[in-house]
Amino acid sequence: MILTQTDLQKTLSIIATNTNKALLEVVKDLSPKELSSFTQTKDLSSLLNSLLKESSSQQSSQNKALLQLLKNSPTFKELSNVTTTLSELKNLLDKNDLQNTSNKTSFKQLQSVLANLQENINAVDPKVLQSKLQNSGVFLESKLKNFQDPLTELSNKLTQLTQTLQKSQIPQIKNIASELTTLLSTKLPQLTQDELPQTLTQIQNRLTQVEKTANLPLEKKMHPKDILFSAQVKKETSELLGFIQKPQNLSASQKIDTMLSEDLKAQLLQAKEEIQQTPINNKAELVKQIDKLLLQIDYYQLVSHLSQGSAIFIPYAFEMLEDGHIRLKKAKNRRFFCDIELTLKEYGQLNIRLGLFEAKDLSIHISTQSQELQALLEESLPQLKQNLFNAGLYPRDISFINKDQKQSRYETDSPDLQLGFEAKV
Repeated sequence: MILTQTDLQKTLSIIATNTNKALLEVVKDLSPKELSSFTQTKDLSSLLNSLLKESSSQQSSQNKALLQLLKNSPTFKELSNVTTTLSELKNLLDKNDLQNTSNKTSFKQLQSVLANLQENINAVDPKVLQSKLQNSGVFLESKLKNFQDPLTELSNKLTQLTQTLQKSQIPQIKNIASELTTLLSTKLPQLTQDELPQTLTQIQNRLTQVEKTANLPLEKKMHPKDILFSAQVKKETSELLGFIQKPQNLSASQKIDTMLSEDLKAQLLQAKEEIQQTPINNKAELVKQIDKLLLQIDYYQLVSHLSQGSAIFIPYAFEMLEDGHIRLKKAKNRRFFCDIELTLKEYGQLNIRLGLFEAKDLSIHISTQSQELQALLEESLPQLKQNLFNAGLYPRDISFINKDQKQSRYETDSPDLQLGFEAKV
């Protein structure tokens, strides 16, 4: 099934129409005088409108002031850390008998998402970590806002491959490129349900011919430097064939369902709605914990928006960790920065600032309250450097910064981030 745009909007509106509770929490108690420092109208609606619609350069000082209020808000200082909230919510779900509820599938999905986020730090894997960060709930609105229909995505990738194949000097490949151009002259999403399968079969046949020709020794001998034999063309052709051969990949509804089933915030919103309509044990406490976790996610979304970066909690736990946060930013000239802020039970605060330059050069600044921890870290530096080298990174600078020293500040020019949230009054 291919979801129409109207149906898609109905699906998204259920999840995306959400108030950022963190924003409302931090401004609700402001006096008229304090409000006036953010908006001349001294009006909450105008403040929210300004935050969401004005450019970052227009509201830089305003954002900094509101970010400071957010960080100093008693509400958020009194909240437990995200790891604790995740554990408490999961324990509550585990205690309930979900077998007699009509919505047990949704509850099981939420349990699965919670368990996935609580994986031990020893299981860290770059791809798994990336998935956990993306599905932490912080990026849900951004993912929905930038959602692309699978057929549009397929059409764009096919067009790029066709343009590459047009550079081939092999007559058969040039003919295939011409045929693909004709097939793509009408955008795939515009085809009817009867036209689409036939067109996809024709495209699949052409791509199969490309793949077969790329494996012919004679053609490679005659045209050894042809674009057809490049690793890029082979990879793109193989990926597109695999994509087309699975009908579920072409369904917008399937793509949305997968996105929402893996995302923490989407699962929390759906579970809360269903819990409120279901006779279930500890309903009030479950809703309370869900609201707390939603507020914490909204907090990280708001911090991300105000700081022109990406702020997120660390989706891993280990015995010594009380709390952890990550902040990411991109500056000019392909420079990336990351702040990791940990609160450790035995050693207190541990702050690590990473700077990545030219995709492989790394600088690391470490700040800790504990001399004992610093000594342990210094002892482990050779192993750290070796691990970084093995990962293709080159540690140009690793240094310890005491709390009285000023660390280099992030550059906030041209942030390349697509974060977003909805705030409504």
